[in-house]
Amino acid sequence: GSGPNETPIPFSVTQGCFWCVHWYCRGLVLWETAKRVKALGYLSRIARNRHILCLSEVLGLPSEVLVELRSILPNLKFWYSPCFDAEGLFDPAKGGVCFLVCPDLCKAATHIEHVVYAHGRAHRLEITINHNNKPGKYLILGSSGPTIYITMDFPLPWFGT
Repeated sequence: GSGPNETPIPFSVTQGCFWCVHWYCRGLVLWETAKRVKALGYLSRIARNRHILCLSEVLGLPSEVLVELRSILPNLKFWYSPCFDAEGLFDPAKGGVCFLVCPDLCKAATHIEHVVYAHGRAHRLEITINHNNKPGKYLILGSSGPTIYITMDFPLPWFGT
């Protein structure tokens, strides 16, 4: 016998399921205090037991966005891309995209690369996981405005790759 089928990654890392959520925030940290607290509370709820969150139209200054996110989701790792104006300064009133990844997936990753195509608008996160000494297995996430795409290149145990 060949033994039991191994569970393909990322499912072996994430206990058999993989949850990715995209939220079009519409200004997560620019609202008045009551609306900000409500939005951050909602984000905290949708982040529970999720492996990756993709946020778009976050809005706000990078320092403010990251402080708020770290305060409610301290265990997640963040990759944030803000918008810039014509002079190259942060433009808190436009765009802003962010990936948030759970600690289990970050721990299993051998390499994580964040590529920004258009600041605050379109970016990609490539997560490489070497499983059973098989290099180059990856998960690619892309976000552009309200659209997200996911590409996985993992071995399927029944094909023996």
